[in-house]
Amino acid sequence: MPYTTHRKPREDYAFLSMWLTGYDFRVEMGVNTNLRANLLRVRPDDRVFEARNWLEISGKCFDPEERAGEKFVITLSSDPTPEGFSETGRDFQKKGEYGKPQYRTYRGAHVPIFECPQGITPLWRNRKVDPWQGYLKASESYVSDCLTVLTSKAARYMFIHERIIGRDHWINGLSIQSGNPAE
Repeated sequence: MPYTTHRKPREDYAFLSMWLTGYDFRVEMGVNTNLRANLLRVRPDDRVFEARNWLEISGKCFDPEERAGEKFVITLSSDPTPEGFSETGRDFQKKGEYGKPQYRTYRGAHVPIFECPQGITPLWRNRKVDPWQGYLKASESYVSDCLTVLTSKAARYMFIHERIIGRDHWINGLSIQSGNPAE
């Protein structure tokens, strides 16, 4: 029987600069639908009334050259307590077999070992012709700030720091800006 080895997926980073091609937003408020629809999903600390902003930003990549013309659609949803934004470095410290934090020795000092998250959110596309899509729950203030910047008409560019692990694409960073990110 042949011996097979499993290779570690290749990691790569890409810095994508793109023109903003449009945006769409929705501001909604109402009764939490889980209270009526699915009582098993309701927790005692859930809010009765919900207010949420949705912001969908579209862009077309122009840098790097090999990715020029690719389209991106990023959807931001506001959340009062978005998942992952309250975590600290201690939450990502590597744990041993019995849950004890692990350390390594660096120049005689014990340094914690961290397991860095893969990214903020994954990027995907269904077919080669479809745009890359991403969905991100962000804080209410961030979505509001993005909407303010977009409505001021000063922002013309979007920048995505992309992390590629094997065939998976992740957003490592996202910004909307008035200056050309490729310069």
